[in-house]
Amino acid sequence: MLGVERVFCASPDYLNQRGAPDHPKDLKNHDCLTYGFLATGNQWKLIGNDGEHLISVPWKLCANNAEVLKQAALKGRGIALLPTFLAGLELKSGALIPVLTNYQAPEIALYAIYPPTRHLSSKVRLFIDFLLERFRDRALD
Repeated sequence: MLGVERVFCASPDYLNQRGAPDHPKDLKNHDCLTYGFLATGNQWKLIGNDGEHLISVPWKLCANNAEVLKQAALKGRGIALLPTFLAGLELKSGALIPVLTNYQAPEIALYAIYPPTRHLSSKVRLFIDFLLERFRDRALD
């Protein structure tokens, strides 16, 4: 299992039109793009210096695919909570802008699932090592 960071982000166009939220409670005045299978249901959990916030987001789009949410965010449809390995290039280029940077969402887990065996084949071991290398510390690659 590998922990993956997530970031709240939106396009510059969306932020120019709607402004950036300063506090988690401000999300109630924004269009949010949310993942449909969060452990917290339709709520976003944010942790900052002022504690933990569980916000019921007024979602404009709910999808079960983070790539869909990223594309919607790029088109200015709202604020998305995306894994950094997925949004890293867009954050680096400025196509997406991080918001609520004083707050973090809990990491999500990335798993490699394979059949149980007494001896892990070298192919499976190499693939797992590749995944670890690819997704570890990939926030802004």
